[in-house]
Amino acid sequence: METIDKNYQFNKNPRKITDRQFARLESDLQKFGDLSGVVYCRNNKAYVGGNQRSKIFDGADIEIVKLFNNQPDKTVALGFIKWNERKYHYREVEFSAEEFREACIVANNDGGEWDFDLLKEWDLSELESWDFDTSKIEIDEVDIDNLFEDARNFNQTSKFKIVLEYSEERFNKISEKLKSIEESKEDIFYEKMLSL
Repeated sequence: METIDKNYQFNKNPRKITDRQFARLESDLQKFGDLSGVVYCRNNKAYVGGNQRSKIFDGADIEIVKLFNNQPDKTVALGFIKWNERKYHYREVEFSAEEFREACIVANNDGGEWDFDLLKEWDLSELESWDFDTSKIEIDEVDIDNLFEDARNFNQTSKFKIVLEYSEERFNKISEKLKSIEESKEDIFYEKMLSL
């Protein structure tokens, strides 16, 4: 591929962005450049982007491949961090104190939200294995008769999981109530279901 073509966007990408967020993203890219990877601000002697990555890369060598003067996005150097026999993007900038503060927020403001309808098409156990919080993915209505698998197919130590979803208000009320009860959540639910 020689040029970027928006027609190659992944049509199942579960991340979406509003028109306002898109305009902000474009504006931020023009003002600050790409803040992904590790971005070091020379003036402030601190990382703008990649603070968590810098902990992982601690002690790794940096290879500067190109120096710049008077760039609109204040880039002064581009290079790579050499870590575990791989190269990761590295950039140095010269932001004013005010630009630095704004860029720190911009770099950590995800600028989008999840399309939960698309996420329903993904394998929830796979998402969970990537430490993705699946609690906000609304599961379509389930036939209660088919909710539980036949326990005869499993040994006695098998456990099953039921996910319940509530509005934030109801969730907070239930959480507070559960804190005051010594019984396990599972036992409370079990007893309530048996009493119906």
